[in-house]
Amino acid sequence: MSRFEDFSDDFNNFFEAVFDFSHNRVAENKLSGLIKSGLNVLCSFPNYLGLAFFAINNETFEFELKESMGSMDMNTWYSLHDSLVESGTIGSALMSGRLVHYSLPSSKELYVIPLVSLSGPIGIIELASEKDTHIDLQYINLTNLFSNYFSGSINEFMLKENEKRNQEMVDQLVASRTIGIAKSKHELGEKIENIKSSISMAIPHEVRTPINQILGFSNYLIQHFAVQEGISEDLVEYITDIKNSAERLKRLFENYLYYAKLTVISSDISELSALRNYITISAESYIYESIMIKASHFDRMDEIRINLVEAAVAMSEEYLSKIVEELMDNALKYSEPGNGISVDSHIDSEIYYIRFIDKGRGMAEEQIAQIDAYIQFDRHYYEQQGSGLGLTIVRRLLDLHGGKFNIETKLGEFTKVEIGIPIAKNDYSLDY
Repeated sequence: MSRFEDFSDDFNNFFEAVFDFSHNRVAENKLSGLIKSGLNVLCSFPNYLGLAFFAINNETFEFELKESMGSMDMNTWYSLHDSLVESGTIGSALMSGRLVHYSLPSSKELYVIPLVSLSGPIGIIELASEKDTHIDLQYINLTNLFSNYFSGSINEFMLKENEKRNQEMVDQLVASRTIGIAKSKHELGEKIENIKSSISMAIPHEVRTPINQILGFSNYLIQHFAVQEGISEDLVEYITDIKNSAERLKRLFENYLYYAKLTVISSDISELSALRNYITISAESYIYESIMIKASHFDRMDEIRINLVEAAVAMSEEYLSKIVEELMDNALKYSEPGNGISVDSHIDSEIYYIRFIDKGRGMAEEQIAQIDAYIQFDRHYYEQQGSGLGLTIVRRLLDLHGGKFNIETKLGEFTKVEIGIPIAKNDYSLDY
């Protein structure tokens, strides 16, 4: 009996293959074995004839045939590959990140499946099937989902291998420097700390892959069950809870990466100097856009009151948007719908001040004094989701830019957060 009896017979083979791949990928200790296992899943494609995996060479940016399955020989695959390059089909697949169809004059159909990870393109899979075959749109969507899953698995494997190599470098460095530790203790410590920072920052990237996989498959299952009759509402609710939890976890790790990046910048004089040379020419537009995007996620756009003045500030557009996003997230999360949130700005003594006021639960004075990473106020009572990193990131960004940060609040009534960002000098350049 199939493990996926809720699905039609057309999809059972695919889901069985994906299940086996997911089960076996954890124990796989060779990249070639992982790739073969993933390619085997695609052999369940309707009327499959054969496939070839072309990996991209990161030095020459050329595609190299690494693996083929089916009855077609290597010369045939190279010939087909050249046609796909000339037609621009491969470029379209890599740019879109989705399966692209290519018609052949023969009795075959060709599909280009891109493998793209967070680190960049890995390669492509060229899959041949019999012509004039009706391919269900849901199968195309499932293939796209699996290609993302497959790409993420390859990227995760490569990250782990890099981490092992980095650890070996640390071990070798410690061993080689121990003999002369009295002479170069300070230099050794500095190098080891830099390597450790690189490793600690690489770990959260590995978490993105399984989170994105959970989000992708949960989205598909929600859409699939939405059109099915007789499906339990509890089942859809469980899957929705899984999706929402994955989204919260993704936000937590993205903020963790942000916090780690800022920590590294704060200890590097050259990076800190470069950071302070960035300019946002039209602060008003970026603040307004960030406010409305965040408010739309909470479906509370109508209750936001905005009164902003225009200015050029000494901060990049990315960091300005991040600060506004985090402060709006807190204001929306910790105030009830309908109470209203106001955001206004003004300029005083070459500082651009932005003020956020919400009529939410507020904070006690001791809570304000304890604002730091991983602090979550009264979580056991209010059961709010979050890591407490948001305000810490805001404070760290303002400190790095020589800005200001202040909170005024009354427990159970309101919270007012006011930040100050230096105005950009008149002689700033657009080349930043």
